[in-house]
Amino acid sequence: MSYNPSVGTLPSEVRTTGPMGAAWTTTITQDPARGSPLTSKDANDRVTTAQYDALGRVTAVWAPDRPTAELPTQKYSYSVKGTTGPSTVKTEWINDDATTYSANVDLYDGLDRLRQSQRTSDAKPTGRLITDTVYDTHGWAIKTSDPYYEASSFPNESIFMPANDGQVPGQAWNTYDGNGRIVRSEFRSYGNLQWATTLAYPGADRTDTTPPSGASPASTVTDARGRTTAAWQYRTPTATGNPADADVTTYNYTPAGLPASHTDSSGNTWTSTYDLLGRQVSATDPDTGTTQTFYDAKSQIDHTVDAKGNVLAYTYDLLGRRTGLYNSSVAPANQLASWTYDSLVKGLATSSTRYVGGATGAAYTTAVTGYDTAYRPLGISVTIPKSTDGPAGAIPANEDAFAGTYTTTNTYSPVIGSLTKVGIPAAGGLPAETVSMGRTITGLLTSSASLSKAVVAQVAYDALARPVRTTVGEYGKQVVSTQQYDWATGRVINSFVDRQLGTTSLDQTTYTYTPSGRITARAGNLSAAEQLDRAEEVRKAAAAKQ
Repeated sequence: MSYNPSVGTLPSEVRTTGPMGAAWTTTITQDPARGSPLTSKDANDRVTTAQYDALGRVTAVWAPDRPTAELPTQKYSYSVKGTTGPSTVKTEWINDDATTYSANVDLYDGLDRLRQSQRTSDAKPTGRLITDTVYDTHGWAIKTSDPYYEASSFPNESIFMPANDGQVPGQAWNTYDGNGRIVRSEFRSYGNLQWATTLAYPGADRTDTTPPSGASPASTVTDARGRTTAAWQYRTPTATGNPADADVTTYNYTPAGLPASHTDSSGNTWTSTYDLLGRQVSATDPDTGTTQTFYDAKSQIDHTVDAKGNVLAYTYDLLGRRTGLYNSSVAPANQLASWTYDSLVKGLATSSTRYVGGATGAAYTTAVTGYDTAYRPLGISVTIPKSTDGPAGAIPANEDAFAGTYTTTNTYSPVIGSLTKVGIPAAGGLPAETVSMGRTITGLLTSSASLSKAVVAQVAYDALARPVRTTVGEYGKQVVSTQQYDWATGRVINSFVDRQLGTTSLDQTTYTYTPSGRITARAGNLSAAEQLDRAEEVRKAAAAKQ
């Protein structure tokens, strides 16, 4: 590490060179007065730029793929209003139109606790998503809301107060004991109690939890350091404290606090041992037996030995990245896999290869073809060898039909990097094709097309960016899938499949849940015979394609 200037004053530039040499130098220019980084240039000469206000708080950031002559990638603003209003931190990130921003505003109360968050919806051009936290006089959070949509305004610096709790789809209400421990947590929807979880503390080391119906009561026992020593899952409606009523898993620790063993309710035990540096040197599993791990001088795994005596050895580069996997010992004839890095850009993977017959045998390789300025992969190639490339009989001859290199290409939107196009290679008698994707300015998928034909004609979302209507196929032959959600829990409660030309649903499914979230019923509008007919049609269609 070097500084410029090196003596006499605070440095304005810091250069760091790692074990890979001078070509891997990173450079940070900084404000000498505060030491705040102004620019950060990585080993690939890609620069991140930051701006600050007079108090040294970051106000704007330009990512390496965004010139500083353009609007910043992210913006930050702050306000402290004292007794006149909440303090706020506003975070904005640029949209794909390169001119507008999405935003999140965090509002803090006078004790600097997060009171409310307001965020723009990724799916709606107006309104905001709001999350609230309400505290009691102790400072304990007694009421927390799930995100809900409010249409009247964009995120701003004023606390939004719903008229009453009946306006909020989902809330958690917490009750505490005198020690500040939650004893009851209620889930309420539009002000009405839906279910509750109760907690009890019968001893200093035990916590009993009784969840809503559909889940099992449980007890957790901890030691003086707060580590779990036993987990009880009851088969009874309540936590009784009787081990005969529960499946009990116990945990033990080494004197250094590392996990030593745990035993399940059937008596199966998993154990671990460690060396003086805290590295796991052996692990015993009731199914696979004992595996030993050996380390090199850099604390990298040198080799492992499993219960059957099989040895796997590893090699690494100067940065500690794994480069080779070998059977028994490090030798080309024993190589099972390899990994390469840095040939495209410094610090990122280039390829991974699996070998059949050692390093000179058949090689199955997955490689990145390139990276853009934001380090997104521009393509992936997969190479499959011929049967003659490996040892006799190691690769079935019928795989030769797949031998070759297949390359998939990726294209991204220029601002936020949403995937907009995928090039798929020809394979299996099918021609090469390009799948193009339509996106909103926030990155949500709206459509996709291939070979000039619509695959997904349209996707509509609700305010929480959940897909509510998906239309697939070309006009005149379209099929529409519709989902309805429970606003309180976010669970799918109805699903419809309709054809463009038709008056009745092809399929309609209704889901019913326990309070804990388990599906208890799934009702559709197809009879058992109709479902069998549909399944037979699918089977025949699949057979016809073979």
